[in-house]
Amino acid sequence: MDPGAHQQLKTRSKDLKLQIGEMVENLISSLELRLDRAYEMSGLKKKYGLDIALLSLILGADREGWTEQEFKAELENIRADLDDDSPPEWTPEIKLPDKK
Repeated sequence: MDPGAHQQLKTRSKDLKLQIGEMVENLISSLELRLDRAYEMSGLKKKYGLDIALLSLILGADREGWTEQEFKAELENIRADLDDDSPPEWTPEIKLPDKK
């Protein structure tokens, strides 16, 4: 991991009063929830190979700063290629500490 990214992870974890592992779990949960939203937007059913394409789309859209319209256009291109009825393997959940 890039040292700067690791420091940012430590800082954000501390700011939110989370252990680093909890922060990483929340980050992957956030990404999985975004993946679920992409599935909902596309009308497609879960499929591992499609997960990879959609995750790449989500991360690429973040990197490039795409608008929602640009994202939906690329999502439609993917939708035209794939479809399956595989169930999800994991239900994401974001956990925060109780406020005291």
